[in-house]
Amino acid sequence: MRALDILAKLWGKDHPNYADGLMSLGLLYEKMGNQDQAEKHYLQALEIRGRVLNDRHPSYIDTLNHLAALYEKRGDAVSAEKYRGRSGGVTS
Repeated sequence: MRALDILAKLWGKDHPNYADGLMSLGLLYEKMGNQDQAEKHYLQALEIRGRVLNDRHPSYIDTLNHLAALYEKRGDAVSAEKYRGRSGGVTS
């Protein structure tokens, strides 16, 4: 988490670079099998990216797709489709 603290000091918590750090941690947690922490970090990144970028930005769509894939792994087809639908079917 120290890396996020550094990013927050450098860029602030409402910056795309901070969201990138959240995504990186989410990916790490997912690879380690900690889906709850991955989801938490993906959702935080999605919120920031939606606010400071827009819902058509590739980084925002990438986050939606990561969330959809995570929910698919969990067997939660309803949530997976919700996030896939929001991406407009665009894959990153």
